[in-house]
Amino acid sequence: VTPGAVGIGAVRAVAFVSGSDGGAGYDDGSAADVSVFAAAGGGDFSITCWSLDESGVVFAPGPRVSLRGHTDSIVALVTDPETRWLLTSASKCGEVFVWDLRDRTILLGANPSLRLDVANACGDGVGLASAAVRGGKLACGFANGGIAAVDARLGFNSLAFSKGHGLNSLRVQPHVVWSDIVHSGECRSVDIAPLRSATCAAFHSSFTILSGGFDGSLTIIDASVGVGGGDFGKEHGFGRANSNVVWQRSHAHADKVVAARFGVHGNGFVSSGTDRVVKAWTLETPKSFEGL
Repeated sequence: VTPGAVGIGAVRAVAFVSGSDGGAGYDDGSAADVSVFAAAGGGDFSITCWSLDESGVVFAPGPRVSLRGHTDSIVALVTDPETRWLLTSASKCGEVFVWDLRDRTILLGANPSLRLDVANACGDGVGLASAAVRGGKLACGFANGGIAAVDARLGFNSLAFSKGHGLNSLRVQPHVVWSDIVHSGECRSVDIAPLRSATCAAFHSSFTILSGGFDGSLTIIDASVGVGGGDFGKEHGFGRANSNVVWQRSHAHADKVVAARFGVHGNGFVSSGTDRVVKAWTLETPKSFEGL
């Protein structure tokens, strides 16, 4: 991709969307194969998409497409591993858009399939810095070091996170199940563990969030118990009482943590920072958080 292809400003996020809905995509029952590379920059508030050919690694002939609707710099662009045809974008002002790329009108300039607002989940006027999605659950990181766990399925009829089709740009208020200030600097990266992973089992959690902050720290949070719902972390030496933090490493990196991601099976994670170091973390035994 040539310089300037994603518009003005730094490229903040890229994502691959690939998969088939098994025949639910079109009115005639035919499968809607999706193979798209998307990128978002901070300058023009839009997402640029390129279709990929059958190999999934080469740009197909034809013009690139812009997805528009955000009113601020885009800070995250993620796909849901459990519903791979959905692309989720998030902007600094707290807008979260879900784009159902099975809908051919989306790539022709239609509005997003779903609009969520998480602007005030961690304080009025605090900018969104990162986001992750899995199975309709959202994890959001904020510029003040805050993290919010959001269940969009409790805010509406969950059509976007099933094989249903035909959304018409719904605008809903999502359900924030937990939020707190976790890092002393910006929370630049969040991720959600697969539900049936060893990590979820080790921390006895069905909504496990990994976060990395500009203070150099990494945390794992149990968002499944709600606000102030447990002392698991306090009992084992992490965080304060009722903080929902179940594991924390204060100096995981010598400088800012800019990325932290669970593995495909959720048995560990990888982190990287501006100290130019990448670290792999894993559970020494499948159900022992002490071995992380």
